[in-house]
Amino acid sequence: MIIMEYPNCLDLEFCEGFLSSINDRIDLFTAYFHPLTHIETNNAGLNSQINKLCNQVKSALDKVQDAIAEISKRAELSVPLLKKIEDSLNTFRSPFRKVFEEVKKLKDSRSYSEYKAAFNEFLVHASKESSGGKGEYVRKMIQLIKEICLTQLKLETILDTPIKLSQLIKNKGKKLLNEDMKPELQNKLLKYINILVKPDFISGHLATVSIDELIEVIKLLESQKQLITELKKQSIQISGTFEFLNLNEPEFREIIEKWNNCNKEINDLYKNPQYQTEFQSYKGSLPVSVVELRKFSEKLYEFQKSIIHYHLVCGMISKLNFQVQKYFLKEFHERVQIQFDDKSTVIPETADNR
Repeated sequence: MIIMEYPNCLDLEFCEGFLSSINDRIDLFTAYFHPLTHIETNNAGLNSQINKLCNQVKSALDKVQDAIAEISKRAELSVPLLKKIEDSLNTFRSPFRKVFEEVKKLKDSRSYSEYKAAFNEFLVHASKESSGGKGEYVRKMIQLIKEICLTQLKLETILDTPIKLSQLIKNKGKKLLNEDMKPELQNKLLKYINILVKPDFISGHLATVSIDELIEVIKLLESQKQLITELKKQSIQISGTFEFLNLNEPEFREIIEKWNNCNKEINDLYKNPQYQTEFQSYKGSLPVSVVELRKFSEKLYEFQKSIIHYHLVCGMISKLNFQVQKYFLKEFHERVQIQFDDKSTVIPETADNR
């Protein structure tokens, strides 16, 4: 019972738990063992063997208290080392868990390959139409949609932190805000928080808000010390790391302007009778259905997001690998590398696996 719970690496937490519970475990074992000492059978030879085994167990139990006292003494002398091991484990436990979770998400991400054939047919058809000088308005629409999808990915990345901050306030209340904030600013902040946390904020609400006010609100969020501390605490608990980047206002305004222009051009083009005529003709000649193309478009967008996610995970792995290498080199004078596979491990960096 005790041996099966023995960890791969002793630390202070395990030793303290072991010493605080060992006597109760020994008492429980003794209670279950005692009835065996009263077993009597009709076979004298068997009785002799049982008595011999029971005496051996009794002798071992008599030595347990001395052994526990010795273990306790050694553990007390080893507290600094055990504490250092525990701190080291805690330093890497959360980052590794977070990386494993993110890698698993990458493995579980849905594939868009099932729609690839339909998209390839569409491209071949579009190429033929283009070479014939046809489809000018349709090609323009395709390009605009591509641009707005890429722009939305950039917006989602920039707004990720402000949205997380807004969600924290939504979940934990105004206590995370600076106490000296003016009431009018607080009201404006709370108003925008309710909009920022909406799942369709970018697609459904971004075009309706004042960009100047939105930037003001984001800067207000970034100035809330207690709120940033809470986000840092949560991030470290989840991933072991925290990286906070303030809003780059010129870049944000430029992306917003491009987003608005793309939206306007798409709406104007959609209302253009020449586009509608061309699109209906074009749609009728397509070798695949518009529904299939729409499905592929959705998959493609997911894939683009997964690429961003992939690069984020690569950055996390690189950072974690550096931290592990630095730790092992300092503590053990050993170079190691992280190997991620179905049985992810930290392995020594030797001539064979370097």
